[in-house]
Amino acid sequence: MKKWVAGFAAVLAFSIAVPVRSQSPPEQGRPPRDARRQQPRAPLPGFALIPAGSFEMGDHHNLGGTDHGNDEIPIHTVRLDSFYMGITHVTTDQYCEYLNSALAQALIRVERGLVYGAKGTDLYCETREATEYSRIGWDGKKFSVLDNRGNHPMVCVRWQGAAAYCNWLSSGKGYESCYDLSTWACDFSKRGFRLPTEAEWEYAGRGGLHSPYRIFPWGDEPDFAKANWPKSGDPYEAGPQPWTTPVGFYDGELRQKKDFNWPGVQESYQTSNGANAYGLYDMAGNAWQWVNDWYGRDYYRVSSAENPPGPERGTPMPDGKPYRGLRGGSWYNGEYGHSRVSNRNPSYYRGPQDPNHPYYAIGFRVVLANSGASASERLSAARPLPAGGRPPVQRPAVPVLGPSGQTVGLFQNDPRAFKGYALLAPKHFTTTYLIDNEGRVINTWKSDYEPGQSAHLLPNGHMLRAGMMRVPGGPGGGEGGRIEEYDWEGNLVWEFEHATRDYQLHHDIKPLPNGNVIALMIERKSLDEAGTAGFDLRNMRDDYLLPDAVVEIQPIRPKGGRIVWEWHVWDHLVQNFDKSKANYGDPAAHPELVNPNGGGRGLRAFWNHMNSLAYNPALDQIVLSVRGNNEIWIIDHSTSKAEAAGHRGGKSGKGGDLLYRWGNPAAYNRGTNSDRQLFQQHDAQWIPPGYPGAGHILIFNNGLDRGHSTIEEIEPPVDRNGRYALATGKAYGPEKPVWIYKATNPEDFYSPEISGAHRLPNGNTLICAGVTGHLFEVTPTGEKVWEYVNPVVRGGILAQGETPGLDNRGHQFNAVFKIHRYPPDYPGLAGKKLTPGGVIELPASQKGKTGLDKLNEQPRDRPGRPGDRDRRPGGERRQP
Repeated sequence: MKKWVAGFAAVLAFSIAVPVRSQSPPEQGRPPRDARRQQPRAPLPGFALIPAGSFEMGDHHNLGGTDHGNDEIPIHTVRLDSFYMGITHVTTDQYCEYLNSALAQALIRVERGLVYGAKGTDLYCETREATEYSRIGWDGKKFSVLDNRGNHPMVCVRWQGAAAYCNWLSSGKGYESCYDLSTWACDFSKRGFRLPTEAEWEYAGRGGLHSPYRIFPWGDEPDFAKANWPKSGDPYEAGPQPWTTPVGFYDGELRQKKDFNWPGVQESYQTSNGANAYGLYDMAGNAWQWVNDWYGRDYYRVSSAENPPGPERGTPMPDGKPYRGLRGGSWYNGEYGHSRVSNRNPSYYRGPQDPNHPYYAIGFRVVLANSGASASERLSAARPLPAGGRPPVQRPAVPVLGPSGQTVGLFQNDPRAFKGYALLAPKHFTTTYLIDNEGRVINTWKSDYEPGQSAHLLPNGHMLRAGMMRVPGGPGGGEGGRIEEYDWEGNLVWEFEHATRDYQLHHDIKPLPNGNVIALMIERKSLDEAGTAGFDLRNMRDDYLLPDAVVEIQPIRPKGGRIVWEWHVWDHLVQNFDKSKANYGDPAAHPELVNPNGGGRGLRAFWNHMNSLAYNPALDQIVLSVRGNNEIWIIDHSTSKAEAAGHRGGKSGKGGDLLYRWGNPAAYNRGTNSDRQLFQQHDAQWIPPGYPGAGHILIFNNGLDRGHSTIEEIEPPVDRNGRYALATGKAYGPEKPVWIYKATNPEDFYSPEISGAHRLPNGNTLICAGVTGHLFEVTPTGEKVWEYVNPVVRGGILAQGETPGLDNRGHQFNAVFKIHRYPPDYPGLAGKKLTPGGVIELPASQKGKTGLDKLNEQPRDRPGRPGDRDRRPGGERRQP
């Protein structure tokens, strides 16, 4: 081994989706059986799409050393087609399934605990009978997983055993086999599962961090909390070797011994998120990964510039034999230099007994080429997320729809769609649009600010919107800070700013019947304040905290406002971490309070990360979407300021304590992670009176951590007086939503961030898949009856046939926070000129002339640089 020498698919598929009531009905909308046989199948869950692109392959930091010859130079440019890569290593469970299947098919044989191909002498893997380090058992009839390590990387596997697994997986999933098991040649023209080439591995491992090029998958700093490296102190560094951890273990969560039964004495272990920006885990450490290539020391000098397949033969090692390559480092020898993304390692070098050292630190992951894909698999891959984010399995993107090559604007307008007018505030543009069901412009309002984030049409015909201001110490996503009101003619009639280093409005605002506005707000707390409140500072990611609050603002026109009511989560905490603090108690006994250490999460500065609020005038209550807790909360708005800070008063008699919460019972110690139903959701709102489902709450369940989105309608257990039922010792109900919208193939509908949905008067639901600017309406049975893709990006408007690029977060530049459609009889439209103009998008004749097609922004480590204060950040090219 080298020594360290250092100075959407998750595609937005536009297919019929399946809503469910309590239980999912059989699949609908599938093509005929014969048609399915003729089409390539969609990739398996658990794979990330790696976009096509170019990068400079090699050692950018001069860390390869000179005493052994730097085989990571010369740096050379490589272009790769897109491909899918497993987000984790192949696990022991998965490989054991293969072994038993291959045994039944007479594809393998076992001799003295060694597994070989049915023909020949090529060794595939070892069982416990052959080596004490194997996690595979063999009783003479079947294989089994030992030591409760089924979710750990499969180790003690040879290159041939990994290649044979790829062929078996291809066969079982209807793909072509890539490997000739007699010669072990890989046919890259076949579309099947295989091992990644060295170039593919390094490109994927970098996660798009090319400006500058980084040392590790996450950045330049070695971090023992992000990877299973030697002496990292993780709870698996005990007991018999190998000391692997479960795949994806390093994801930023606080891990608990009761959940994993690890051999270490620690009761808990705080990880950091070691995934790179493509969502790939363990690209550093845990187990070395086989690549397809022979190891060629000087291959970089002659490597082809496009999709290099590796050398035809390998460089002889000290024993005179060629060896296949390894990447990524391991639990045994993975620290620092070994886990650099550019590091190359021939499998000859495995440890001090080379070449006879055990294979107990070597595993693999697989890839699937994206060439020859069907229309539903042809993805326009998104740029990676910022470092430190939790990326989804696959980033969604807008596909080209239909034979006409249409990419934006109106795709469908069925007569069953609810006729009305949709308010559209493109997330990266300063103009807000009101459009009809034909996608034609009815009115526009021009601001100097991008949205921050929501917009509303008021009953008087004015348009109320939030504006984005970036200030030091902001939330790093969902920035707001400004509220603007425009009349129908576009004149600014009110403005209010509330954004400093110590507080800032963010995400969502809502108009109240009394003319005031409620808004989400963060407030800054120091580490000392967090410690006094009972936070476990060991879990803190930053040196400050940004808990949430809700404020009610009385406008002072034309400029200014007065906060007349406020609620702060900081006033409603209970914790069982520090007995010396005043708020010490049992969170399970106080579901009306918030446990700052609940849910087993690491604590980011933007702790609660609320992203929406809605008001129920009949109950005088506010529902909050609390993304950081994977919950919705309901609070009493009938309180005074003083009552909102305490535990008594208001119609509820509970002051500012939570009246109701749902989505994640583990947050208040009345459930486990398996009881969680919300996955970093957005846009919780009551269904209005007179609408189907009135009084229920509709939620856009983004699905970050699970890889698909759903719209969920729940019926809260509330009586006419606004009191919520809760059985002693139980979690708040309901146990299940009463209605769910999801795609037939769940991963076909996925917007991991922003987004929203609301019920329409005819019972349909209007959905905004925000990350991709994809807006659509579905019936109660899930049939799509209206569909539109936002054509507005930063800098201007796309022409038909052009596609949006990606911002620094990996969101498409046509992203939309959420939308709302107003009925024709809405008071704010009365007496207004509603003559439709043209569509927003430019004609196809302008394709390629806008300069906006696939215009990407470089990712940055976190959204919003300190000190930024953006006005007109994107400029404008054209108004319709």
